Amino acid sequence: MSDDLFSEQSTNIIADSPTLEPDDKSLPGLSFEITNTPETATEVCSLGRRIVDIFYVFEQIKKCIHEGGFGCTFMDMEFVREIRFGLRSQFLFTCKMCKINIKIESEKKVPATYLPVNLAAISGSISIGIGYSQLEEILASTDIPCMSSSTFLSGQEEISDKIHCIAQEAMRLAGEEERRLAIEENELDIDGIPMCTVVADGQWSKRSYKTKYDALSGVVNTIILRYTYF
Repeated sequence: MSDDLFSEQSTNIIADSPTLEPDDKSLPGLSFEITNTPETATEVCSLGRRIVDIFYVFEQIKKCIHEGGFGCTFMDMEFVREIRFGLRSQFLFTCKMCKINIKIESEKKVPATYLPVNLAAISGSISIGIGYSQLEEILASTDIPCMSSSTFLSGQEEISDKIHCIAQEAMRLAGEEERRLAIEENELDIDGIPMCTVVADGQWSKRSYKTKYDALSGVVNTIILRYTYF
C-alpha cells in the first residue's frame, strides 16, 4: 500500500513492537506513515463512535470515482484502517474490484466556517471549567476515543490565547464607551480624568484533594452605576 495516501501522518510503524525503525532492512512487508502535522496520528481499529461532519462525508463518497472499467462503486469498497488525529479521523478504503485506494475524512482539516473538532471540544471544556480528565470521561461514556493529553494541552494554549485577546478587546471597547458617557455627564476628577462608579464581584473555584486544584475558569461581574437626577 502506497505511503502517499497519508501524507499528513507522523512516523508510525504498523507493527506490534513500538521499537522498530523504518530503515530496518530485516523487516519486509511493513508499511510506514509519514506526516509533518503537529497533531499526533494514531492508527487504530475502528471501534466505537466518531464525531463527523456528515455532509462532508457524504460529499466525499459521492466524489468517489472508479476508473478501472469494472463498473464498481463505493459499495465495492472495503474498509482497511483508520488514522486518528485526536477527534478527527481519516478512513482508508480499498476497492475489491479495481484495487483503487481512497481516503474519507471525518471533517476538513481546516474547516472554513467552524472550529475544527479538536479545538471545539477544548473550547467547550474551557467554557464549562473542566479539564482533560473530565473530557476523557465524557467521551468514554459515549464510546468516542479521546484525543491525547498533549493534543489537548496544545489546543488549550491556542484557545486560551484567543480568548484572552477577545476579552481584552471587549474590555477596551467597554472602557471607551464608559469614558464617553462619563465625559457627557461631566463626571471628571480635579485633573479632568473621566470617572465612573462600579460594583464588582467575582468567583474562582478553588478546591483541595490533598493537592491544590483550581478551576480552569472563573467569572467577574462589573456593574456600572449611573444616577439619574430629576
